[in-house]
Amino acid sequence: DVGSISGTGSIAANGSPAFVPAGGGGGGGGGVAIYYQSAATFNFANVTAFGAAFSGSSINGGAGTVYLQGPTRESGELVVDNNNLTVPVTSTTPILGAANTTLSLTHLGVRRTALANLDSALNISGALEIATNGEFVIGNGITANTIELITGGKLGHASTTSAQTFKLDINAQNINIDATSRIDVSGRGFLAGGRPGNPSTTNGMTVGFQSTNQSGTAGSYGGLGGNFSGATNPVYGDFRNPNEVGSGGGGFQGAPAGNGGGLARIVAQSMSVNGSIRANGGTADGAGAGGSGGGIRIDVGTLQGSGTISANGSAGFVPAGGGGGGGGRIAIYYQNGTSFSFNNVNSFGALGTGSPNGGAGTVYLQGPASESGELVIDNNNLTLLTASRTPIQGASSTSLSLSHLRIRRNARAKF
Repeated sequence: DVGSISGTGSIAANGSPAFVPAGGGGGGGGGVAIYYQSAATFNFANVTAFGAAFSGSSINGGAGTVYLQGPTRESGELVVDNNNLTVPVTSTTPILGAANTTLSLTHLGVRRTALANLDSALNISGALEIATNGEFVIGNGITANTIELITGGKLGHASTTSAQTFKLDINAQNINIDATSRIDVSGRGFLAGGRPGNPSTTNGMTVGFQSTNQSGTAGSYGGLGGNFSGATNPVYGDFRNPNEVGSGGGGFQGAPAGNGGGLARIVAQSMSVNGSIRANGGTADGAGAGGSGGGIRIDVGTLQGSGTISANGSAGFVPAGGGGGGGGRIAIYYQNGTSFSFNNVNSFGALGTGSPNGGAGTVYLQGPASESGELVIDNNNLTLLTASRTPIQGASSTSLSLSHLRIRRNARAKF
């Protein structure tokens, strides 16, 4: 706690490295907190709490925390930076906070291969920056003025368990995703057969945590998964308002299948997407089946960039696995999209290997020239069985009103 801080020196609470050449794991970073009134001649980049290097066959230490509070940081800036030392997911830095609370900060930075997670909601009056291969996973919503994902930054939500789903719920003024970075909730949906947390070594889970998709049968959400044994779960949800995670595929003879994709819901005044936003199904192992794509809803003023937005199913394991996962659901409501190619928005079904391919999911676009909405069902030229036609749900006594309906590239659909 200081009135004025100045100088060219450093402040460090770094972990210590393991003994070289054959020692153990690297020490984890410590914690530094500085409360100041004036720091015009001090460089806070010289304040560190890095994890340290391992030697032998162990792992590097995870990043600690640096907290700064003063002018321009009235609610505090939290920095998690691991100095480009890579760590496994098991060494993710927990930012402590109960799930039913909100952490309020001026800025949060997750940088240089640091991995960090937060259970509580997050309120950022300034910028959330995830940079230089940093990764941030959250269990609740994010409200921020600016979100910057740059130089390999990755943002996602917590993984579904056998009893609880999560979503990435973002409300921001401005979001920038550069060409190397992504919002990614792929494989964070309902658990596949044989995955940790699923009590079944075979059956994949779907809505209501039902253990439905049997051996080698892929998951469904917007489109139907390819079935090997028994029927895949029915499609679910509203193509205008994706609000669910995708379904897991069925394992095969002990080989885990692909989880369903997760759920991202984003509200922003402006978005620049040069990287990607993904809610794809998770990867299958052995002879397991694919998981379905998850859900993405975006409400945005101006959308621009050359990137992609996807909720694709995942393939059955190659070369000889189960069915391909069905596509998920994407809905985008926009006011200005002239500098974005909506051909880069897709929810394809996936390839089955030894079992049927997955069916196309749904992409719904609403904005200028599509005031009543455009519905696209596109299967990327994957052939389908008649039984895998994508159901467009609606009561038989009602009418579906759209500006455009497009069924493309081997997709099959039915009302």
